[in-house]
Amino acid sequence: MIVEQGLQLLEFLKGVPGFVPYKTKLKDTSKDWYTLRSGRGVVWGGKKWGVMHLEKSRLFFAIDYPHGAFNSEEIRNRLDLPLRDKFTDQSGLRFGTGPNFETVQIALYPELLNSYNVTNKKFTDFLVEVFRKSSR
Repeated sequence: MIVEQGLQLLEFLKGVPGFVPYKTKLKDTSKDWYTLRSGRGVVWGGKKWGVMHLEKSRLFFAIDYPHGAFNSEEIRNRLDLPLRDKFTDQSGLRFGTGPNFETVQIALYPELLNSYNVTNKKFTDFLVEVFRKSSR
């Protein structure tokens, strides 16, 4: 179920003009890791605006966006996901700030994925908006 939802989301995102997924080769074969990239680059430099891990136990995203493009409350409301503690096997969101961008980490475990599909409109709309605000 985890891998299937992740692959369905990748297929959806491939239809967004300028979106370039890149499968990273890992020695750890228990997960697939995709780098989410913009073909034209991102406003803070480079091309990467996120990663997606398809793991046996969870679906994980780290999505980068320009400073001030969103606030944490807006993202929580849009995605309808709770905040989560660090190092817990709990679905939800964590936020971070770097020098050039902000990041939302999204962890989705099987208990939530039974009722939450990442190809739903609110989730895909959010990713497309982040991609557009991040791309040059």
